[in-house]
Order: sequence, then structure tokens, then C-alpha cells
Amino acid sequence: MSPAHNSSQSSFFFLKEMVKRVRENSRGLLLYFLPLPFLPALLVSLMRGAVVPAAANLAALFLILLGGGLTRRGLTSERAYEKKSKAKAPRPPWKIIGGLCVGSGVGIGSLLSVGNGLVFSIFLALLALLGFYLAYGLDPLRDKGMVVRSSGFSDSEIGRILAEAEGKIADMEKTSQQLTNPELRTRLDRVTGLSRNILLELERDPDDLRLARKFLTVYLDSACKVSRDYVNTSSMAEVNELEQRFGEVLISIEDVFTELHQKMLANDLLDLDVQMEVLQNRLKREGI
Repeated sequence: MSPAHNSSQSSFFFLKEMVKRVRENSRGLLLYFLPLPFLPALLVSLMRGAVVPAAANLAALFLILLGGGLTRRGLTSERAYEKKSKAKAPRPPWKIIGGLCVGSGVGIGSLLSVGNGLVFSIFLALLALLGFYLAYGLDPLRDKGMVVRSSGFSDSEIGRILAEAEGKIADMEKTSQQLTNPELRTRLDRVTGLSRNILLELERDPDDLRLARKFLTVYLDSACKVSRDYVNTSSMAEVNELEQRFGEVLISIEDVFTELHQKMLANDLLDLDVQMEVLQNRLKREGI
């Protein structure tokens, strides 16, 4: 194949890619031209001192321009969504919001600026929405490629929940470094170690998440809170009594976390509620 042929082929692909990008980046620009008729009408209204028509023209101009900006943002999000095999649906749905802004702008302009009747103005607003839909469509409303497991959670939700739990464990590890009592520090370190082991099991088998959710949303929070509260109040309270209470709570937490970890290893979480209720009652007695 000759160098001239290769050069012309490269130029063709470059030109094709450039045209594609220009086409993508130009979508939605027409909406910026749609409100231009309201601009001279706004100036005339201001010169005449007509407050209501001026406000209507300004509102219509603003809403349609805002709708154009939101629509282009939604188109950018949609392109990013389409390029991925796994993606969450764009949030918020910018194109839908943009379309509502455009329709509202057309309706307000027709009713208060042009002076059309209410029914006809609503008809024009709906017509604008229909034209918007035909030109730009709706935002993607469903996640793509996200597996929903038997636990009822998608992969993205599982990742978010585990990341939040990881943050709580990291907080407990920082709290442990502030403890001056070696025994309490050892106990809290065991609790954080068990918590990490439970997270590892949930990462390995996310279908356990539904049954272990109470651990993540209640007991891990409680363990983190009771540790912080002890560090914050140990200098102001009766140290011996506070250390004893904190140590007993840590033992209760460790026992339940150990039981939970063993049940997860045995893939048997159904009869764990009794132990969790015991811990919950203990935490309530401690005011946690």
C-alpha cells in the first residue's frame, strides 16, 4: 500500500472524526436561537414601560436559554452513558428539565407577551415539548449493565455501602490510636479487625448483604459512636467507671461481630437476629 494511499486514508478518518465531534457538540445549539424573537419584544416593552410584557419576555428568554444549557449538559451526560457498557443513568435528568424549561418559556411568552389565550398558550407549550422530544429525546432512565443480586442491591449500591462501612472502620482505627488504656485499645482493635473481616466476606459474597445490613447500618455506627464518645468524655468523667462500661460494651460488640463473621463463613445468617437484639438492647442501656 502506497504512502499516498495511507495518507489519504488517515485524512479521511480524521475528517470523519472531526465531523462527528462537530455534530455532537452542535446538538442543542438551536435552542439558543429559539428565544431571539423575545429580545426585541423585551426592548420595546421596556421603552414603553409595559411591566408585565417586559417581565414575560424576560422570563421566556431566560427559561428557553436555561433549557438550552441544561439540554446540552444532558446530551453530554448521555454520550458518556452510551460509551460505557456499565453506567448509572444520568442524574438529574438534565434533558427532561431542559425540555420543561423550554416549554414553560414558550407558554409564558405566548400568554403574557404575545397575548394569546390560555388554552392556545398551553397548546403551544405542549407543541414545543413534543418538538423537543422528537429532536433530543429523553434522558436514559435506567442503569445499564448493573447486576441486581439476590440481596436486592446492584453492584454500584453494594460498592457505595461497603465504602461507607470502610470509612467507619477507619474512624474507629483512628480512635484506637487515641486510647491510653492498652486493654481497651486491644479490644477495639479486635472489633475493627472483625469488622474488616466481615467486609471482606461481603465483598466475596454480596448476596449476604441483605441479612448483614443491620451490621452495616446500626451496629457499626454504634461501635464507631461509642468509641468516639469514650475518647471525648474520658477526661471529664469518672475514669474507672467509664473504662469499665466501655470495656463491657466492646466485649458485647466483639461477641456479636464474631458470631456474625462465623455465620457468614458458614453461610448461615438466618438465626443471628437474637444475638443482634441482645447487643441492641445493651447499646440502648448505655445510651447509644
